Amino acid sequence: MVKQLMGAGKDRSFVFAFDRNDVDWNSETVIGSFPRRSGVWLRRKIPLPDVVYNRFLNRKAEQSSSMDRFKRRLVDKGIPVFNWSFFDKGDVYKWLEGETESKYIPESIAGPSAKQIKQLMEKYPFIYLKPTHGSEGRGIYRLSYVPKRGYYIRFRHGGKNVQLHYSQFDVLMNMLKKRSKLSRYIAQQGVRLIELDGCSVDFRFHMIKNGNNEWVISGIGAKKAGKGSVTTHVRNGGQLITPMRALSGAFGSRAGKVLDHAKKAVTELSEAIERKCPETLGELGLDIGLDRSGNVWMFEANAKPGRTIFKHRSMKSAGRSSWVHLFEHCLYLSKFRGGRGNEANNRHSGVQGP
Repeated sequence: MVKQLMGAGKDRSFVFAFDRNDVDWNSETVIGSFPRRSGVWLRRKIPLPDVVYNRFLNRKAEQSSSMDRFKRRLVDKGIPVFNWSFFDKGDVYKWLEGETESKYIPESIAGPSAKQIKQLMEKYPFIYLKPTHGSEGRGIYRLSYVPKRGYYIRFRHGGKNVQLHYSQFDVLMNMLKKRSKLSRYIAQQGVRLIELDGCSVDFRFHMIKNGNNEWVISGIGAKKAGKGSVTTHVRNGGQLITPMRALSGAFGSRAGKVLDHAKKAVTELSEAIERKCPETLGELGLDIGLDRSGNVWMFEANAKPGRTIFKHRSMKSAGRSSWVHLFEHCLYLSKFRGGRGNEANNRHSGVQGP
C-alpha cells in the first residue's frame, strides 16, 4: 500500500511508513521506512512528517489510551492526522440522527434489549444483528419471524452458512446471549435489496478527500452475495461485479439515473459524517444498498476501508486514481497546494501502521 501511495507522490514528496515506537519526541525525528524496488525496506532517521495518514489496523490496540495519547501528541505538534480511528457503528447512527441524511439509514438500535429485538422482528420481514466494532461480516446474524411457524436465524460459522429454527422467541434469545454480548451489537432493519441471479447485491462506495478538500467517489464496487450467505462479503462467498451489471439487471434503462441518485446520496452522507465526526477524516467506505424502488440505504460507514473493490479488473485505473486523490489531500492538509522543486521535496507524508 505504501508503495502505491509513494508512486502517486513520486518526485513531489517523501512518503514513508512508521510505527509509534519509531518516533523520538526529544529530537522530533522518526525512523521512516521507504520501500525499494528490490523489495527491501530502507530505514532512515528523518524529521517528523507534515501529515499522517493513519492505517493502523489493530482495533484493540488503537482503542488503548497510549495510542490515543500518541496521536494527540502529533496533533499538538501541529501535524494533521486523518482517519483517526475505526468507527463505532452506533456512533455513526447517532451522528446522523436529526440530520436530513438520516432518511438513508435503516432503523437501528444500539445495545438492543430482547423486547426491542422482538418488536423489530415483528415490524420488518427480517432484521440484522451486527457487532458495533465488527468487520468483514464477522459475527452478523440475520433474524426473521414467520407467524405460526416461529423464528429463524442465519449466520456464518466454521466457514459455513447456518440456519436454525426456534418455535419460541425466548429460546432464540438464550442461544444468542450465549454466543454474543448483545450490548455490543446493533439491531437493524433489514432491507429487500436488488438481486442478481437470485442473490442480493449491495455496493461499496470508496470516498476520498481530494486536493480541494472535497469528497470524491474514487471507486464503486458491487458485491453479489453467495448462496445462503448472510452478507455479501467476499470472504463469505460473495463476488465482486461491476455496478452497471447489477443495476442494469435490476432497473434496465433506469440504471444510469439510479446510479446518479446513489452518488448524490453518498456524497451527502460523507459530508454529514464529516460534520459530526470530532476528528479529521480523509477517507470513507460506505456500504450502500438499493431496494427495488431505487431507494438508497446506508448500512455502514468505515473510517479505514479496505481496497478489495479495486482488485476487480475493471477497477485498476480507479485504484490508481484513488492514490492520487489521497496524496493530493495530504498536500492540502500539509498546506502545500502545488508546484514542484525544493519546497515539494521537503514535504513528508507519514503512513502510520503496525
